[in-house]
Amino acid sequence: MGFDEFLDVSSFAGADKLRGYVSDKGAFDKIIRIMEDKPEDESEFIFLVTMQNHSGYAPKSTDNGFSEEVMLTDVPIQTPDVVATERYLTLIKHSDQAFADLIEYFENHVEEPTIIAMFGDHEPGDYITDVIDKLVGNESFNMASDNSGAAGSTQESLEEVQKHYMVPYVIWNNFGAQKRTDADLISANYLSPLILEEAGVELPPYQKFLLQMREQVPAVAAGAYVDADGTYHSWDGSDPDDENTKLLNDYHILQYNHLSDPDGRVEELFKE
Repeated sequence: MGFDEFLDVSSFAGADKLRGYVSDKGAFDKIIRIMEDKPEDESEFIFLVTMQNHSGYAPKSTDNGFSEEVMLTDVPIQTPDVVATERYLTLIKHSDQAFADLIEYFENHVEEPTIIAMFGDHEPGDYITDVIDKLVGNESFNMASDNSGAAGSTQESLEEVQKHYMVPYVIWNNFGAQKRTDADLISANYLSPLILEEAGVELPPYQKFLLQMREQVPAVAAGAYVDADGTYHSWDGSDPDDENTKLLNDYHILQYNHLSDPDGRVEELFKE
């Protein structure tokens, strides 16, 4: 995938852990050490996949004393799913603190222009989200959806289903780039050109294509996409003659060439 070095768990000896996994604090500390050890005249691009919050969330003998700190007080019975949800939310609390510490370090110790982007790649399992749905009164999801990402026949039900495919993200920088007002709704495939644009990097043709595509289709997700008018469209029954469908098909072809066709890859499309 173009990385110069891959660091697996064996590179995290002595790292802080939660439930037997390297914690977000331990993972972020590794980023800090890499930055401190690198030559001053060199830059770093680091892509970190964390493990701390991975399922499952039921108590296990290997949890090494991890216990709930965030308690759900408005539930009638402490079922196993409720306990698991409290444990998941406790992990999120630990993530929040670790991320705050990471940003504080870069604010106070790093003058080199830096961008930090953090996003979630999926929500937890249904046994967690069902508990939260009931607490917030959002039980329509189970009635409207077939759980495949496609929804029932109404526009409202499709939007309800897509709420379960939304995750938060944040892009921080230390050189004064202002908050974007056009990025409240965005899908993960558009984060890379957005970040490169913020960094002032000359975009390869593929990344320019993504930014142009985003103007017409601002979010692409499991089971649906969103058009420029904010309307949700299910993948099922897409009209092959529709302009959005044609554009998305072009995107599929470029994706295939980039990821799955090394012998036929058009390299100049994907490089600066």
